[in-house]
Amino acid sequence: ISSSHHSEVCAGKYELVSGGVANGWPIWKMQGGDYWMYSCKDGCWGICAKDVRAKGFDCCAGFILSVEPHRGEMPQHIRKWERWDEGLDRFLADPCISVSDVEPEGCWRLASGYCGRSVCRIAHE
Repeated sequence: ISSSHHSEVCAGKYELVSGGVANGWPIWKMQGGDYWMYSCKDGCWGICAKDVRAKGFDCCAGFILSVEPHRGEMPQHIRKWERWDEGLDRFLADPCISVSDVEPEGCWRLASGYCGRSVCRIAHE
């Protein structure tokens, strides 16, 4: 998942959770973090933290959500995402958010200075 500087905390590599299901769809966990990508109860993809996981993903919540229900499309095929804006207290469309099943060659967290991979972190320090 790559994102804008507003939602970079959720950016990174997510791994499919073997046997993990939420609302009938697979779930992914962020590598090295406590963030999760799951299908919300309303059919949108969401990226959430441990509070939503503690609820068994039985909700429609997250820092990042697909703008519309996925209707069976996996996250890497979704083109429109929105992020929660704390200051405005609402979701905003964010064209900088994308999900890919191919790991990017460069940084995907440029706003923070590195993408999190050790090789990249060393190059930016």
